[in-house]
Amino acid sequence: IVDEFLTLMATCHSIIPERDEEKQSAKKDQKQRDDNDKDWSNVDWSDDSASRRGGQGNGNNDNDDNGDDDNDNNNYNDNYNSDEEEKKEEEKRTKTETSASDTTADYANIIYQASSPDEKALVVFARHMHYVFHDSQSLQLEVKHPHSFSSSSSSSSSSSSSEQSKVVDGERFSVNIFGTNHDFEIYHFLEFSSARKRMSVILKDPRDGKMKLYTKGADNVIYQRLRQSEKDGPWPPLLDSLAQFAAEGLRTLVCGMRELEPDVYWEWLRELTIARAAMDNRDELVDECFDKIERELTLLGATAIEDRLQDKVPDTIANLAIAGISIWVLTGDKVETAINIGRSCRLLTSAMSEKDKSLIVIDPDEKLSDKEAKRITEEEFDKASECLQHSRENNPNQGLVVSGKALSCVFPHRKRDTSGKEIPPSMEQLQEEKRLQRKLLYMCKKCRAVVCCRVSPIQKAQMVQLVKNNVTGAITLAIGDGANDVPMIKAAHVGIGISGQEGLQAVMASDYAIGHGYSGTLFYDAFSGSCFNLVFTALPVLFTATIDRPYSKEIARCCPELYDNGLNMDPSACCCLVYTSLRESCTPLLSSLAPSF
Repeated sequence: IVDEFLTLMATCHSIIPERDEEKQSAKKDQKQRDDNDKDWSNVDWSDDSASRRGGQGNGNNDNDDNGDDDNDNNNYNDNYNSDEEEKKEEEKRTKTETSASDTTADYANIIYQASSPDEKALVVFARHMHYVFHDSQSLQLEVKHPHSFSSSSSSSSSSSSSEQSKVVDGERFSVNIFGTNHDFEIYHFLEFSSARKRMSVILKDPRDGKMKLYTKGADNVIYQRLRQSEKDGPWPPLLDSLAQFAAEGLRTLVCGMRELEPDVYWEWLRELTIARAAMDNRDELVDECFDKIERELTLLGATAIEDRLQDKVPDTIANLAIAGISIWVLTGDKVETAINIGRSCRLLTSAMSEKDKSLIVIDPDEKLSDKEAKRITEEEFDKASECLQHSRENNPNQGLVVSGKALSCVFPHRKRDTSGKEIPPSMEQLQEEKRLQRKLLYMCKKCRAVVCCRVSPIQKAQMVQLVKNNVTGAITLAIGDGANDVPMIKAAHVGIGISGQEGLQAVMASDYAIGHGYSGTLFYDAFSGSCFNLVFTALPVLFTATIDRPYSKEIARCCPELYDNGLNMDPSACCCLVYTSLRESCTPLLSSLAPSF
C-alpha cells in the first residue's frame, strides 16, 4: 500500500520538471576544476627533476651524461605511461561509484512547474521519500488487443489488424525509486475539473507490467467510488483522521487505485474513442466514460496540506469588517476546514458559536439524494430564518456557513439536451428556485460574515449574482487568484485578480490586478494623468482667450467705434502683442538661468 501510495504521488499529476541550468553549470565547472587539480596532483616530478639535473653536468663527461640522460628519459616515459594507465583505471572505478551519487545530486536541481501549489507539494513529498519524478516525454503508445493473434498463425487484412491495436497520445514519466530508474508509460490523463473534483491517470507499471488507475480527489467523491469492502474496512478510521485534519485547517485529498484487466481496459478505450468522436454532447459522453472506469477503487490513504494565510490577512479582514463591509468567503474546502480558516483570519469571531446560533451551519449529508437533501435544506433555512428574524442586518456578531450540497438545492444543476445546451426550467421550477433564493438572501443579509463551502465555480458566480441582482444599491467586489474564481470575478461589479501560485487566469479575467503578496499595481490608466493636465492647464487658457471680453454685448452694440482698432490695425495693439509675447518667453528663460549665476 505504501509503495502504491508513493507511486501515485510521483505519477498522478500534470507537473513539468525542469532543471536549474545555473546550478547544473556551476556544478560542472566545479567538477572540471577538481579533475584538473587531481590530474596535476598525480604527476610525479621526481624523475623529471633528476633528468634535468643530469643534463647539467661537466662538458668533459658528455658521453656518460648522454647515457645517463637516455636512461633517465626511459625511466620517465615508463613512469608516465604507468601513471596514465593507473589514471584511466581509477577514472573507470570512480565513474561507476559516483554516477549514482551525481544523479541523486542532480535531482536536487529539478524545478517543478505546476499549476497548483498543492500538486507540487505532493510531488516534492514523494521526492523526499526517494520517489523522484525527474523527466517526462510525450510519445505515442500502442495498445494491443488482449486476445490478438500472431500474424504467423493467420493472415488478416489491414482493417482487421487496426482493430487488434490502437495508438494513443501519452507520456513517459521517469521516476527514480531508491536509486533505480523506472519509466512509467502514461496512457491517459483524466483531468481535474470543478464538477469531477478528482483527477486520474491510467499507466503501465514497469515493475510488474500491469495497467493501473491512480485517482486522487475530494473525500466525498472518492468514497462513492470505493469498493464496498474498503468502505466497511479502512474508511471509518480514515474519516476520523480527515475530520481531525480539517479541524486544523488543512486541505485534504483521498487517494485510491485500481488494477485494470486487459479486457476491461480495451473495452473502455473503445467506448472512449467513440465518445471523443461524437459530434453531439461530446463532453458529457467523455465524462461518463471517465466515471465508468473510476470505480471499484482500493483505498491507499489521504494527504493533508497546510494552506497558510498571507501576511496581514487577518488584520485586513478585521478592518474591512469594522468599516461595515460584508465579507463572504466562497471556497471549495470542507466545512470544517473553512470554519477553521475563517477563525484564523478573524472573519468568524470568537463571539460566533453554534451553541447560541450566532454561527449557523447548514450542511446536509453529501450521500443524501437530491430530494431528501432539498427537504432538509429547506427545514434548516426555516429554522435559521426564525432565529434571525429579530436580528438587524449586517450584524457583526452573526455568521452563516452553507455547504455546496445546500446551494445545489437553491441553484440546481441544469440538464442538457443532446446538443449540449441547457434545458430551461419550467415556470413552476423557476418560481421554486426564486423562493429558496429569497430565503438564502434574507439570511445572508442578516450576517456580517458568510462562508460557502464545497462550492463549484458556477456556484460562486451564482452567489455573486444573487446579491448583484436583488439588493438595491449594493456594489459587489470579488477577489480571487485561481481559475476556479474566474466566473465569480466576471460576475461581480468589480473583479480583482491576484497574481500568485495559482496562475494568471484570474488576473486576465479581472478589472484590476494585484501582484503576489498584495503589492498594489496602478489602478488608474496612464492616460488619466494627461487628461488631468489638459483640463487644469490648457483648457483654462483656451477658455479665457475665447470667452473673456473687455466689454459686454450691449456696450459693443452701443459703441461701434470699438471695432475701429481691429479694422485699422492699431499699432498700439500690435506693439502690445509683441511686448506680451517677448515677456512671456523671457520670463521662464531667466527663471531657469538665474540659479546658475
